[in-house]
Amino acid sequence: MTAMMRRGTVLVCALVLVFAAEPAHANIGIPMIMLMWPAAWLLLVAIVPIEALVARRVLGRGREWRVSAVANLVSTAVGIPIAWLTLVLIQMVVAPGNYGVSTAPAKLVSAVVQSAWLLPYDAHLHWMVPAAAATLCVPFYFASVLCEYLVARRFYAKEDYPKVRRWAWLANGLSYGLIEVFLLCSLLTQLPKG
Repeated sequence: MTAMMRRGTVLVCALVLVFAAEPAHANIGIPMIMLMWPAAWLLLVAIVPIEALVARRVLGRGREWRVSAVANLVSTAVGIPIAWLTLVLIQMVVAPGNYGVSTAPAKLVSAVVQSAWLLPYDAHLHWMVPAAAATLCVPFYFASVLCEYLVARRFYAKEDYPKVRRWAWLANGLSYGLIEVFLLCSLLTQLPKG
């Protein structure tokens, strides 16, 4: 077979594949990491000082800013994506599809159960995004507590680990609590009337 015949065969196969392919659809849903992760990076501007203040009260003066900054950078870079990926894998097994739910309460339950990868229903369900985001804050909180504790304890002696653990729980409780309040207020203002 000559080079020209090979190119011709490749061209014919490519054309058959292009014209025989199904049209693409933009209905894959919303991988919530695409909304939540950039927001998490932006929120570090507020979260690091808040958690540094908690560190000052719980751990004392000296390293609070560095501990808060490093711990939050690691939990944002590692903890949030790992928690999200774990939730996507669980969602693929437990609740993989759009089951044609039609009522607002059923769609709210779907936004909670399928919060990692929000499935599409129709164009007028913008309220499902804050519902899914508020749901995701719960596992992200636990992932952040674990990551920040593991990072922050590197700055302290072993006898201070209980205080470091307390800081991780309290600081993230405050940070995620404020985020939850914002998301729940956003959800309440966007819920369908009636």
